[in-house]
Formats: sequence, structure tokens, C-alpha cells
Amino acid sequence: YKIDGFFDKVLDKFKKETRNRPKVLAVYDQGYVDPEGLIRRIEFIYERGDLLNAKILIIGDDDLISIAIGLTHLAKKIIVLEIDERLVNFINKKAKKLNLNVKAHKYNVEEKLPTNLQKKFDIFITDQVETLPGIKLFLSRGMMSLKGEGSSGYFTLTTLEASLNKWHKIEKFLLDSGFVIT
Repeated sequence: YKIDGFFDKVLDKFKKETRNRPKVLAVYDQGYVDPEGLIRRIEFIYERGDLLNAKILIIGDDDLISIAIGLTHLAKKIIVLEIDERLVNFINKKAKKLNLNVKAHKYNVEEKLPTNLQKKFDIFITDQVETLPGIKLFLSRGMMSLKGEGSSGYFTLTTLEASLNKWHKIEKFLLDSGFVIT
């Protein structure tokens, strides 16, 4: 994906607004992608028709994808569930300052997804931990948030940290959960 035009403007604004972002904490297994990679992810979601007027749930947001998507003003609503209170406060402060349709809440993925967030979203996005139990936990919370048929989930997985055997188990988990990999 070549970042230009509309998304290039979003990238510039994102870089400016997140310069003073909270530092990563190992205790939460944090680590964020570079801004260009983040915008490419958003372009990927946009290209598939899953961004425009979407209700989006983001589970874990050390990448600050909520702010980047918010800066597009394309999504209808963005809710962030994040364990790190520093990020929750940062996201909410930026959302208010920039008049973004984003709201962050403190949440531990080990807790049940609140009932008021179940079956309410068009898409979920997560950049979860890469242990098999962790992946299944994050994905199951995202799955519970989706409205149903036609909804999508976006998550990241690398071959750097996940063997093909692990990929197979994740794919089987997704298929057994009624999802299709596209």
C-alpha cells in the first residue's frame, strides 16, 4: 500500500498528535508498529469496505489505531478496551481535543466482555499477544462483540513469533467458531 492523498494527511496528523504517547510497558506486552504500518492497516480495512460508517471495537490499543481511524472520520463509532490506564486516558484526551468519535475504557481481556458490548459491532480489531491461549482469548472477546453475519475481525499474526503449526491451530479455531478467513 502506498500512502498518499487522504491517508497521507491522516498519517501526518497522527504523527503530530501522538508524539507524546505513553512509553511501552513490558508488563502489558506492549509494542507498537510504526505510523506508516498502522495507516497501511487502516487502508487495508478501508479497501475491504469495513471502515465506512462502521461501529468498531478495538481490544488493546498500544498502536493507537483508534486515534488514526478516528482521524479519518469514516467510522460511526470506535470503542477501545485497554488494560493500560495511561493509554485509556491518552486516547480519551486526544479524542476530546480532536473531536473524534472514540471512547476508551479500562478493561482486562481476562474478564468477560460486558453485555452492553456484545453483538453491537461491525468489526473488531486487535493486535493481541501471540501465545495460543492469548490469541484465542482476544479473538473470542472480539467474536462476542460482532453483530453477526457480514461482520469482520482484524488481528495480526507473524511468522516471526508464531510457527505454522500455531497458525494452523488458530485457523482451525476460527473455522470451528464459524468464521471464514479472507
